[in-house]
Amino acid sequence: MDTRLPETFSVVGAGRVASALSIVLARKGIRPLVVVSRTREAAEYLASQLDGPSSVPLNELTDLPGDLVVFSVSDDALVQTAEMIAEQVAGPSNDWTERLVIHTSGTWTSDVLSPFEAVGALTASFHPLQTFADRETLTKDIAGFTGLPVGIEGNERAVSAASAVARAIGSAPFTIRASAKGLFHAAAVMASNYLVTLQAMAQELSEVALGEDHPDGERYSDLFGELTKQALSNSFKLGSRDALTGPIARGDVRVLREHLQQMKEKAPHLIPVYAALATETIRLASDAGTINQEIAEAMLDHLPDYLPPGPPDKDRI
Repeated sequence: MDTRLPETFSVVGAGRVASALSIVLARKGIRPLVVVSRTREAAEYLASQLDGPSSVPLNELTDLPGDLVVFSVSDDALVQTAEMIAEQVAGPSNDWTERLVIHTSGTWTSDVLSPFEAVGALTASFHPLQTFADRETLTKDIAGFTGLPVGIEGNERAVSAASAVARAIGSAPFTIRASAKGLFHAAAVMASNYLVTLQAMAQELSEVALGEDHPDGERYSDLFGELTKQALSNSFKLGSRDALTGPIARGDVRVLREHLQQMKEKAPHLIPVYAALATETIRLASDAGTINQEIAEAMLDHLPDYLPPGPPDKDRI
């Protein structure tokens, strides 16, 4: 199985990642056999996007065929789902020898698939470094997997087999240690999910600054889109230290103070994140040599005055 690509697969899960991966596998010639989901409706919907697989609700599953089995469910559900299915279909009467079983979680290791490894399967974690936000786009366009990094973890033979699958769908596999998965996933979250959160914060600040009646108050994408794109482009092209611009990189203590004072009046709930990011930006600017130690300390000394004591304000959730 290490060198031979799977000819068939089944998938457990019918969400966005499961849908995208199943569709690209099918279009690359790996035939889908079974789609399993918590609800019959979800399984049937994904099966309808593929070519002829059966759709089965989780509580009715009796068999899980295929050279490749993909678990693509939420992290919270993965362990329980894998254990439940192993009890249902991985008994002595079913031969799992050399079959490849993978999951798409960014944090769980291949160990959660140990019930399948115990009956002869090759098990690996298979984490695509991509956001899957638009289900409709994913069902129509598989180009997003071309060159896509996929983090793979497991024993040597399982990694080899899973890497072959990644290359077959046009992706770029890389290996990662089991002990590093949580930290690496945190980096991925900061690079994607928290970037979205920062955009939401910036949009809120811009709307507060312009006011409810301003004709451009709802044109955040038009006003800030190019600024964000260029900053990201510079970061990837030049590296973070050389790409950093703005008041902290210039050592402008007054501007930092002005930001915080106005945020305290109009958007105090955003100050903790702003102050934390400012702290790291000061460190980055200092490392880059754009500000000296005296300026860095002056900025850092100013920040604690704007950090509220105690736990986060849960009333805003």
